[in-house]
Amino acid sequence: MKSPCECEAGSHPHRHNHLAWGLVLVAFGVLLLLRQAGVLPPSFDAGDLWPLLLVGLGLARVGWRRGLVGNLFSLVLVAAGVVLLLENLGGVTIGLTQYWPVLVVLAGVALMLKGPRRGSQASRETASIDFVQRTVTLGGAQIRVDSKQFRGGDLSSTMGGIELDLRHAEIADAEAILSFHVVMGGVELRVPETWNVVNEVAPTLGAVEDRTAHPASGDGPAKRLVLRGTVVMGEVSVKN
Repeated sequence: MKSPCECEAGSHPHRHNHLAWGLVLVAFGVLLLLRQAGVLPPSFDAGDLWPLLLVGLGLARVGWRRGLVGNLFSLVLVAAGVVLLLENLGGVTIGLTQYWPVLVVLAGVALMLKGPRRGSQASRETASIDFVQRTVTLGGAQIRVDSKQFRGGDLSSTMGGIELDLRHAEIADAEAILSFHVVMGGVELRVPETWNVVNEVAPTLGAVEDRTAHPASGDGPAKRLVLRGTVVMGEVSVKN
């Protein structure tokens, strides 16, 4: 039986999709009302609103565990839909319609640059080091650290993915600091349930998702894992 938390998390994508397409439907109706009111030119046709489909598709995809590059592609869909809609409304003249094959190219790039998954060909290793450092560009890495004196690390991901498993590690002092430098990439981090995760990352068009079970204060002082660094159009996910 799923826990209440799991059930709630599983329903989030559905509510998100309903919200995204609901917003698109509202925008469609508002634009039609503007045409009826004479705000938009008489030559404007309901068929000119088709870019709203791109906006809806992009909004429905963004942020729901589709991978960093997948989320970036979703944002590109939203941006392309908005620009095409403005062109159809006569607000801008960019000539973007002739560049629609760019969306096909980006879709292919998104498929090629997906972050590593279980069973993928990403490099896997087990390390007993106290300070983990790894740089990934256009690739993936899966690292399992079992150090009993873990002090932190520095992870860099550019259009790639890193999976770091710390569930068998132990923090040396009261806290360890793990720094991230993520650009259009992703990091999936797994930590013991006895650790307290402190997020100090500054995301820019990105996200840091903490799904860990924070230890109860009555269990004594918990070891702290402090997350720092930058995430640009990327994602850091922390789980137990």
